[in-house]
Amino acid sequence: MPADKAAGPELREIRDRILGGRNMGIRVSWRRAAALALAFGFWSESGAHATGFERQATVAVQTSAGRLEAAIADLRRIELQGGFTPVPDDATLRPGDRSPAVPLLAKRLRQSGDLAGERETLDAEFYDPGLARAVERFQARHGLERDGVVGRRTFAALNEPVESLIVRATINLARIMDEPVPGPGRHIIVNLPEFQLVAYRDGVPELSMPVIVGRPGRATPILSSPITHLVVNPTWTVPPGILRKDIARRVTEEPDYLARMSMSVIRLGETGEVGPIDPELVDWQAVRSGARGIRVQQPAGPDNPLGRFKFHMDNDQAIYLHDTNEPQLFRRARRALSAGCVRVSDPAALAAFVAEGADIRWRNWSRDPQWQTRWLKLPQPIPVDMVYRTIWVDDAGVLQVREDIYDLDALPASRIAAAFAAAG
Repeated sequence: MPADKAAGPELREIRDRILGGRNMGIRVSWRRAAALALAFGFWSESGAHATGFERQATVAVQTSAGRLEAAIADLRRIELQGGFTPVPDDATLRPGDRSPAVPLLAKRLRQSGDLAGERETLDAEFYDPGLARAVERFQARHGLERDGVVGRRTFAALNEPVESLIVRATINLARIMDEPVPGPGRHIIVNLPEFQLVAYRDGVPELSMPVIVGRPGRATPILSSPITHLVVNPTWTVPPGILRKDIARRVTEEPDYLARMSMSVIRLGETGEVGPIDPELVDWQAVRSGARGIRVQQPAGPDNPLGRFKFHMDNDQAIYLHDTNEPQLFRRARRALSAGCVRVSDPAALAAFVAEGADIRWRNWSRDPQWQTRWLKLPQPIPVDMVYRTIWVDDAGVLQVREDIYDLDALPASRIAAAFAAAG
């Protein structure tokens, strides 16, 4: 196994801090999960001590936490038995291949419960259909392309040290304590690493769909913010960050870019918009360096990246949900692709969910060939929570693992040690 995939001493130290020492058993105590939550800043120290985890935890939270605690115990047992079998990753494995790596792959999948029963072949090095189905099960619960091909991302998931999974699972156990729980009425939760949106009614899932979230470096923030308006055929005002990092660069490389995209440039004054300005009069290099004073807008239409619907949210980070003019991107398994906002795969269904009780003409507006922009205020704001859960146990009892797309599962051992020392 390559050196960078081995469990290093800091990882082992973090693991030992979480578990209370290598010989302290396999369960993760709520007290230690509380300390970890404090280390990550999920709570302020005063708030955590004032309210207590037990009082914070609803039945739903306790159920989710209990499932994950049991999964951590299973991972701990695997660790005590020597950890997962490493699978050589020097060559892609496809169904029908023969390779000395195949028996190791089969052993690894048995350890995690993805392969059960006897192999369908006596040739241990043959990648048979039964083993391919086990790989697909593993890929499905890791959010990978479910094709049975063991390539770079699948190898990375297979070879993640069990110590790392224990640490990450415990971090997610701490996150559960602070996660929103859908209550009465309508509520939307987006799990960013899962690339999935779930809409709840009275705590029961009613609608689920794939989403596209911010790419690394343009991460979608973890936040709580209500949808207040449904915007049909929205215009797009380019956010300052995208203007500086993307649009200004494109204009310097392609002078006709704004004209091709039907974008206009508005000059800004001290009191607001002054009026349109010829793009050729703008110092785009200065804009790339952070200069302000202009706004770029794109009218509604088939080239607009917001598509037919924008779900306007009340926050100071200009984050919202929206349709897209690139629906083909939803075919990808890894969908950290946007500049920060969240694109939804079934905007019409989500519009029907949030606009319940509002003016029903929005349906006709969304088919307007003239793309006239309309703002519809919702009768009541719909709460939306962006959460970050990379490891959890689903309702079927299956351990789900996702890539840590924003590197938020990483925490130095020293910081964990300090938190545990303070917790006693």
